[in-house]
Amino acid sequence: MLSYRLLLIGCAVLVGAWVPSSRAESSEAPEASFSPTWKLLRNEAKQQFISGYLFGWRDAKKVTDIAIEYVKENPTNAVNGLERVRGIYDMEGLTAESVVRELDKFFSESDGKDATLSQAVTAVRSRMGR
Repeated sequence: MLSYRLLLIGCAVLVGAWVPSSRAESSEAPEASFSPTWKLLRNEAKQQFISGYLFGWRDAKKVTDIAIEYVKENPTNAVNGLERVRGIYDMEGLTAESVVRELDKFFSESDGKDATLSQAVTAVRSRMGR
């Protein structure tokens, strides 16, 4: 049951990853930093949370693959854009332990202090060569 809840949280966070681009165009306040919440979690909780987050990203990749197949069957210029979106969700080879370790480092740095979770995971993916 806990894993299911964490998966739901991860999916909710994933959906929230799409929101910043639309918020940037609106007058809404920016997302709050995730760093204070992250620092309250124990290492095991961080790993469980990130496991749910990674599952959400993997699920988004599968959904994007379906969309790509549809667009390929009905060719348009959207294929290139969808393939780039799919690349954003590619978390192959990443483990919760490695991501937690890198997020700990990131959130302890001045650049990570005010980062949202989506920004932090994107930065960590970049650092890990993804």
